[in-house]
Amino acid sequence: MLDPILLLGLVVAVLIMSLVARALSCYFRIPFIIFLLIEGILVGPEVLNLLDLLSISMG
Repeated sequence: MLDPILLLGLVVAVLIMSLVARALSCYFRIPFIIFLLIEGILVGPEVLNLLDLLSISMG
């Protein structure tokens, strides 16, 4: 079972990342999805390994 504090931290991190992406998209006038994809690559297992779906999976 996933620790509730860890789950809350992940939810907060994803919300903050989406707010940053939204602000950047308004500033640079580039579509919102571009920054979401860049952030996903940066925090995913390829670069920083902060959000790893294998460690979150329930099964």
